[in-house]
Amino acid sequence: MSHSDTNPGSEHAITTEHVCSTAGRLIGCHGRDALEIARFLAEENRLAGDSDRAAAWLAVGSLVADILAVPRLQDRTAVH
Repeated sequence: MSHSDTNPGSEHAITTEHVCSTAGRLIGCHGRDALEIARFLAEENRLAGDSDRAAAWLAVGSLVADILAVPRLQDRTAVH
């Protein structure tokens, strides 16, 4: 995967902002299914021989997993 910090001239560089926005949109549209979708797309791109896109989807999937692992405030039990 091209990274904006290591390949600033590439017009196809995957930025942190792109990974974050893609993860957010994926979760917004698909909820908990977002992780499975990101993993599926990573594998599809890997099988197609597109290692850059596969790596980008793996990064999106990793962020989605991290976001989904954080308990939401409304899911927490209040302690009084």
